[in-house]
This record gives sequence, structure tokens and C-alpha cells, in this order.
Amino acid sequence: MKRTIFYDILRRSRTLLNSLADHTLLFTATPINKRVEDLLRLVELLDIDNLSDHALEAFKRLARMKSLKGQAEHEEIKRLISQFIVRRTKQELNKMILSNRSLYKNRNGQECKYPNQKHVKYKTMESDADKKLANEINVACLELKGIIYLQELEIDEDKKTDKEEILKYVERRKKIAAAISRYNVQAMLRSSRIALVEHIEGTKAALTQFGIEKTTKKDSGHILNTIVSLSVAPPKKNFDFAKDWIADEKLYAKVCKEEIAIYERILGCVNKISDSRELGKVDLIFELLGRHNLVLAFDSRGLSLDYFGKLFKEKYANNECLVIKGTDKSNKKKAQEIFALDSKETGWIAFCSDSMSEGVNLQQGSALVLLDMPSVVRVIEQRIGRVDRMDSPHDEVEIQWPKDSKEFALKTDIRFFNTLTIVENILGSNFDFPDDFFDYKDRVIGVDEVIDQYKKLQEKEQWDGIRDAFQSVRELVWGDKAVILANDYNKIKDTKEAVRCRVSLVKSEIPWAFFAIRGSPNHAPQWFYLESQGDLKFDSFEENKDYFVDLNSICEKLRLRLTKVTENMQWSRQTETILSEFLIVLEKNQLKLLPNKKRRALEMLKKLLNKYLIDRSATAKRKKYIRQLLDIYSPEPLDDSLSVNFYQFAQLWLDIIQPRMIELKKSNRRWKNVIDLDVLRRDLERDPISDDDLKKILDNIIVIDRLDKRIASCIMGIPTGSPV
Repeated sequence: MKRTIFYDILRRSRTLLNSLADHTLLFTATPINKRVEDLLRLVELLDIDNLSDHALEAFKRLARMKSLKGQAEHEEIKRLISQFIVRRTKQELNKMILSNRSLYKNRNGQECKYPNQKHVKYKTMESDADKKLANEINVACLELKGIIYLQELEIDEDKKTDKEEILKYVERRKKIAAAISRYNVQAMLRSSRIALVEHIEGTKAALTQFGIEKTTKKDSGHILNTIVSLSVAPPKKNFDFAKDWIADEKLYAKVCKEEIAIYERILGCVNKISDSRELGKVDLIFELLGRHNLVLAFDSRGLSLDYFGKLFKEKYANNECLVIKGTDKSNKKKAQEIFALDSKETGWIAFCSDSMSEGVNLQQGSALVLLDMPSVVRVIEQRIGRVDRMDSPHDEVEIQWPKDSKEFALKTDIRFFNTLTIVENILGSNFDFPDDFFDYKDRVIGVDEVIDQYKKLQEKEQWDGIRDAFQSVRELVWGDKAVILANDYNKIKDTKEAVRCRVSLVKSEIPWAFFAIRGSPNHAPQWFYLESQGDLKFDSFEENKDYFVDLNSICEKLRLRLTKVTENMQWSRQTETILSEFLIVLEKNQLKLLPNKKRRALEMLKKLLNKYLIDRSATAKRKKYIRQLLDIYSPEPLDDSLSVNFYQFAQLWLDIIQPRMIELKKSNRRWKNVIDLDVLRRDLERDPISDDDLKKILDNIIVIDRLDKRIASCIMGIPTGSPV
């Protein structure tokens, strides 16, 4: 299954990679919480040539690695993808709305804001006898080995002959397998009896036992049959290990029989548990419908939803009910109509799986019930997000949380799923965990603790450890770390006066300059920061030393320089000289200041042109075109007011070579082979572009105002010793 999912992702990735779009936008309302390989694919989809030179090398190194399960690799990929992330938290949006409500309206012209959340805890109504049986199940879970999670044992190649490392690996895998088995049983039990029966005996047996005639859910579960089929031979390994039942055929068969017996004991207990928990939740929903027109209820298990729907229809036949799971396209569409903004429907309850917790707006609903308690708070956030919408028509939404008794509640031993939420990431993982990390711990996680974690998550600035690309820019103006007063910012932003360029001068230890370049319909705005430790000649003009184009780096520099400001400077001949020197440096280095992909594209073209020029087979006409194109690279302006539009020059070239890039990517059979502009350059050396393409570039080059004419604002640091 893991491999199938991964290749499905790869197929979708290739489809997007083969797109001819100049720019790619990926929209998601869901936190980015993927396997490491998936994060790499996301970076690739967003075009690796947009990365800086250093980041591109890091990407290539990661793509070549055999294993990407280390924490260091995960963090490095997060840093790469942060450059592409644009997001706003709910708190940020509400602050923006409160600052000017008239700018934020829904489709009906009503002012928008997120509704207040009313958090209510409900009792789950299990009897004392049910609690005793649930406790017996929990005790039985402690004996589970987790055999089905121990079938592929692969240690790193460099550790295959190290007996101590092998022993540590096997023991860690055993603990993980046992923890996952406990987690699954307890999660099913928390959901419903039918979910646990399905887990142990399979879908068909569960449907028959609980009187459900049909379901759209695919057959799953039947862990008993799975263990029987696995008992014929010990797990496959890529190392020699003669210790205990993992390797011994007879001992392994014995352990499998014992595992089956444990599950049968668990099954016997669950079959004695009453339906009080399920009926209590159904009664709660009916009570909510007396106060709310539309109610949503979420559970992670498909058959649980079918069973809740059956109970509700039997007990409250006069009310409307929908059950929506991943494959229920018609019911999903119907729910979106019933719960859509401005819907006039009333008296509906929708039992939803987590397939409905992403990408759908159900904001006409005003109450939401968590039928089970997920171990990952992000899942809870996604569920509540269906009614917690910025254009909600309600001032308040009610969230009902299950107050499970300790026998049914979350335990601390399953919280590792909050650290590594995808099982595939855990199995075979090389992460270093404390020795007792996967040991059973019986501390109950109460509903109050989960609600508190959910509320804290709403206030987090980062998204699964991934920063917003513009977060450092916003922090210059808003928040505790602001260096500019918001009132001053708004005064300038909202001015109606025609201002060609705003210039501020401040005292500084070294000369430095910040420039904000105006955007246009065809050109994105840009920020540049330059500084000089010596004179302003910049004999070597190095990124992250003499100049900075990365937003985070620029913001760090501005914060460093502006927090030390104690005095503004007045304009003088000396400051004019310093400004002129900075502008000359900017003008001469326009190519280096382009966005990464465009800069890399023009560097590539220049290399190709020089190679084409010495080709003996090149005609006089072709050489003429080549020399004319090489002349464009001259840093000198065309005249006092105009220069070549290098941004557009680069785009012309990218438009010409993009079909060739698509063909290269289509022919790439191994995703670890990284295709970038440098790989394409080698292809274009072997198969040069035509004379017509060279002429097309020449004929369509346009000019633009010189860089100094496009500066919207400038801040300059003037050395203390400079005359005023």
C-alpha cells in the first residue's frame, strides 16, 4: 500500500511537472505534513530553478540520498519549501479585518470575520461494566507484539554487519510495532464497537453483526486472517539475526498463535460492551438539532459513521441524516449544497469522515461534534475548520468534545503519532528516540488538555515548522519584534500624494543601502540590500556578503541596522555621492539581482552563445545574431533614462527553451535524477537552438526605465564620519 500511494503521488507530480505554465501556484487549506520524499516533490513542482545556488545544491544532494528519514534532512527540506509558502493564520486575518472591516465582505456584501468558538465537553455515557471490559482490552493490548508491522526489516547498509546496531534496530522495531498495534485497537474502540470488530474480523463480519445491509466502504481489517497468512515464515530481513522469535521459524509460529489468541480475547470483550456510548452520541446530536439548524459530526472510521447513521435513523426517523465517506461523491455533493453559505435547509445532521475535513466549506453549519478524539491535534483543527470560516454567517459556533472515561481515553503512549503522523515514516526510521519512547504509559490525556493544545495550535506562527515566506517582512511592521510603527506604515501606504521615491538617511557604522523597486504588470517588485565594509567600488560583488536579495536575509539586515538608529541624517553632497555609488553598482550588476531562475537562465544563455560562437559550422548570419545577443549583456545603460529589460529578456529565453525542458523531464525515468537548467544547457550544447529562435529574442527585446528611475523607496546608512 505504501508503495502504491507513493507512485500515485509521483504520477500526479509528473503531470504537473509537464505543465507548460510559466508560474506554478499550489493551493492547500491543509498543513503541510508529508513524508520527506513528498516534501521534495513539492519543491520540485514549484520549480527547483527558483532556489538559490546554495539551496539548489542542497536539493540535489538530498535527492541523491538513499535514505531521507533523518531529522536533519527533514528540517533542511522544510527550509527549502518555506521559500514558496504564503499563508495567514486565523489570528492574523482577524486583526486585518478589525483594522478595516469594510474591506472584508462575503458574497452577500456582509462583513466577514471568524466566528467565536464555544467549546463544550459531553459525557460519553459508557456504563461501569463497559469501562471494566474496556480496561480488559487495554490490558490485553500490552501483550500484543504487532506482528503485521514487522514483516520488512531493513537496516542501513553500513550497519548490516554490526551486531550491536542490529540488536538496537530490532528492539526499536519491536517497540514501534507493539505501540502501533495498541494504538489501532484503542483508536477503534474509542470510535465504536463496530470499528474494532472490523479491525479484528473484517468488514463483512462487522456488517453482519451490527445489521448494516450495505456500505460504500471497501473491505478492510481482518487482522486475524492477516496474521494466519503471515505465520508461514518469519519476517524478511536484509541482515543475519539468530536471536529470539524474529528469526526462529517455530518460535515465530508460536508467537503468531499467541497473537491471534490475544485478538480473540479482545474480540470477546468488545462483543460484551453495550451500545450506550453510541446511543449517547446519537442523543447528543438530536439535542443539538433543537438549538442548531445544521449539525456536523466527525469520526475517523467509516463503519462507525454507517452505524451512527443507522442508529440515528432508527431512533429519530423524522430528522434528516447524511453519511459521507471518501467514496460517497453524491452525498458529498449533497452535503456541500445543504451546508453551503445561505442554505435555507434545517434539521440536517451530516456524519462525516475526515475526507470531508479538507477542501470543503460547510459554514452554514453552526455545531460540530467530535465523535472520536483523534490523537493528532491537526486533524481536530481541520474538522473544526469546516464551520470555522471567515465568511461564516454565525457569530458563534459550538464544538462538542468527547469526555471519555479513562478506560476509553487517549493515553500518552500513542502521542508519538503527533511527532511522526505517518506510519511509513516510522517503520525503518533512523530517528534517535529515548529508550522508553515507545513503552506503554498509562497517563490519560484528558479532554481539557487536548482542547488546550488545540487553542495553542491556533496561535502558532509556523505551520508544521514551516515559515511563511513573507513572515519576516510582516514582522518588521507588526508584532512584538516590529521596527517600524504600524501607524507610520499605514500613513505612507494610504497616502494619495504622488511620490516618486521616498528616501531616508540614518547614521551607521558602515555604508549600506536598502532599495525597494516598483513592480509593474509584467515585473514583480523587488528588494535589494547592499553594504560595504570598505570603499564602494565592490571589486567582487558576492551574494550574502556585498548584496542580499533573499527577503529573510534582507529583513535580518534591516532589523540589525535600524534597531541601532538613534539619529536621522540630512541630505548632503556626501550622501548624494554615496547614493550615486550604490546606484552605479546596482546598474552594473542587474543580472545578479534578477530572481534566481531568470538569473540562471541568462547565465546559461551566455555560456551557450559563447560556445555557439566558436562553432566552425556557424554561418555568418548566425554569428551576427550571437554577437548582438552577447552585446546585450553589457552593463552600460542604453542612455540616460533607459536600459535593457533583463527580466523580460530572461522570460523570452525561458519561453523558447521550456518545451525542451518538458521533453527532458518526460524522458527522466528516475525521480532522483534532478532536471534543472544546467542539465538543459548540456542538452542545448549537443542540439543547439535555431537561428530563428535567436532572431526571435533579438526582435522582442524591450527597454525599460533605468533602475534608479524605478526605485519606490530607499533607506541609506551613512557612516558616522561622513560630513553632513
